[in-house]
Amino acid sequence: MTRKKWPVIAALWLCLSVALATSAYAEETIQPANRETILKLGDPIAWINGKKVILQAPPMTLNNFTLVPLRIISDGMGAKLKREKKSNRITIVYEGVTLELAAGQIHSIVNGQPVELDQPVVVVNGTTMIPLRFIVNQMNLDLKYDARSKEIRISPKSKEAEKSHEEEKSGDKEEIEEVTAEVRQRLEKLTVDNLTAISLNLKSLDKIGLHSYGNSSIAAAKDNQVFILDRDPNKGYLVKKYDPNSADKVTVLTSIDQKFNFEYSVKGKYNVNFIYAEFVPKKLIYHDATDTLYLLGESSSMAPDKLRMAVFAITPEVKMVSYQLEKSGFFKLEDNFYSTLDGGTFYLGDPYNQTIYSAEKGQPLELLGSSPTAEKTQLIPMVKEGVLYVYDRKGGKILKWTCKRLEENAKVGINADSILYSTASFGYFYLLDDRKTVYRIKPNGEAEAYADLGKVEINPGVFGVPETKKWLNYGGETLKLDRYNLQMSVDDNGNIFLLDDGILKRVNVYKSNLETK
Repeated sequence: MTRKKWPVIAALWLCLSVALATSAYAEETIQPANRETILKLGDPIAWINGKKVILQAPPMTLNNFTLVPLRIISDGMGAKLKREKKSNRITIVYEGVTLELAAGQIHSIVNGQPVELDQPVVVVNGTTMIPLRFIVNQMNLDLKYDARSKEIRISPKSKEAEKSHEEEKSGDKEEIEEVTAEVRQRLEKLTVDNLTAISLNLKSLDKIGLHSYGNSSIAAAKDNQVFILDRDPNKGYLVKKYDPNSADKVTVLTSIDQKFNFEYSVKGKYNVNFIYAEFVPKKLIYHDATDTLYLLGESSSMAPDKLRMAVFAITPEVKMVSYQLEKSGFFKLEDNFYSTLDGGTFYLGDPYNQTIYSAEKGQPLELLGSSPTAEKTQLIPMVKEGVLYVYDRKGGKILKWTCKRLEENAKVGINADSILYSTASFGYFYLLDDRKTVYRIKPNGEAEAYADLGKVEINPGVFGVPETKKWLNYGGETLKLDRYNLQMSVDDNGNIFLLDDGILKRVNVYKSNLETK
């Protein structure tokens, strides 16, 4: 045997050894007794059969249901998983059970029989999230949940446990109870807190001052946090975050700088550089399902190969997610809807041209087709239970996205001419009318009078700044609610945030655990 053959033989032997070792490990891990998946709500770290795994999307709660990554469960239990890209259907086969599911759909098929889900499957950051109770019950798995640590342990049932499965179903269900939301206490009298300051000679207000110069926008998020688009006359546009639990209250997330530069292709013929100095920010959008903040803006360049608009993710880091080259027809970005179901595919609705566009992350928006919206209306998007809904303000209706087109879902019985402002967040649409009443609208069109902003008690001074507690009329005795300078958003606690007369204000609808000043 020649020396030249030895490296080849050694390489083959190494590959064979690795293959045998992998096979031995796989054989070992498929033993049911050795299988266990350990997860924790809100934590991206999981343990699969003793191995540490980093999740793209951690376990979460949505509409009081616990959702867990499907792949991590199927892999952890040794189930076979098949995904059909065209139909977006998922098939899981495990121990004689076949499950068929689809993202955004409440209908599933279990061993050929239809079964309705309490909570639809959703996609978060490209990860399919499935209701924990459903997957445990249908796959006949064992579940242990520690309410204090929020730790979830999933494993195959032992033979003894399988025998008593029917007894467990009618017995104590404490281990598989979903995480329930804290019951909120609605205030009898609505109060208003001034959260930021205007230009005043008080050093403690320097960091929480807003300028109200240029385009402004706010987007309420979770835990009383609010994102703000503010234009500083010296520093330009800034994206800020108000957090009552932080020492500074208002912090700058980013300025419009080199992070917003990117290169794009013009119809595949040549590349052009987009420079941040061309970007004119217009609107902030907070996507609660993926906990992501987006910034929409237009291009100031009039060159034929320049962009009409671009969209950037601001959190967790600044990154371009989509852009549009089309420049024909009238365009008002503030009235367009922009949304996503999974953080991977994005949709833009242009009401002035009655068209819909879509794009994969990082790609240009391409025309999908026409939309059945009213002419020159305003479109407000909202995602609930994995389904995209759009409120057509002028048309007085709610549309539902069916993966191919928008279809009418419900009528809204509120006069469009009376609406001062419309927004959506955390599963509801909110409409403010000229009588200062805020209505909360469900996707089925059902409306309720949610808050009367004409009957509020404005707390003195600036919230969290003791030096201002004697400023009885700071921010005015009443809310201004000027339709041309007003911004409104609602957080996950149901409290209303306003950018009113240049000051960020919180209308307290529900009792808060925040400390008073």
